[in-house]
Amino acid sequence: MMLSQKQRRKFKGAIKEGLSVLLCEPPISAVEWADNNFYMSAESSYIEGRWITVPFQIAILNAIGNDEIEEVNWQKSARVGYTKLICASIGYFIHHKKRNIMSWCPDDGARDAFSKQHIDTMIRDVAPVKRLFPWFSKKHKNNTIENKVFSNQRQLILAGGKAAKNYREKSVDVGYYDELSKFDKDIEKEGS
Repeated sequence: MMLSQKQRRKFKGAIKEGLSVLLCEPPISAVEWADNNFYMSAESSYIEGRWITVPFQIAILNAIGNDEIEEVNWQKSARVGYTKLICASIGYFIHHKKRNIMSWCPDDGARDAFSKQHIDTMIRDVAPVKRLFPWFSKKHKNNTIENKVFSNQRQLILAGGKAAKNYREKSVDVGYYDELSKFDKDIEKEGS
């Protein structure tokens, strides 16, 4: 049976699409990804521009991105790039490792500020992340303050830390607690 030229193109397209799920980028570290892709947005950075991981941040960012390390606790001073490291690692996990992420802030107000000031600007200014988020700056169910769903079917859930419901029924691969010391010691009388 002979296929027409149109049928052959359609067949080749179907084969290419089917095999695309097997395509995998070579593994890179979180630092390599950040140094190649991350950008510090004007609205949320002390200095706007391309990210370059400084020496004391290398081990921290690579620890956050390492699958063999289950927990990273970081006691820090001010102005060390903490929020930028978190945003860079979120971009790395969404784009390169294709992971679902959840980030808790001490309350809904802190969550809203983090989402608007840091996450939205990161999506806008980091090219590989923006390519995965076609609804940027659009009113869309996949683009809310609380939830960002990317075209690779990965999501970033942003929650406040005061409601017990924000800790239930969440299927995520990576979790962040931003400023854990600012969280309530007891969440709605259900414990820490």
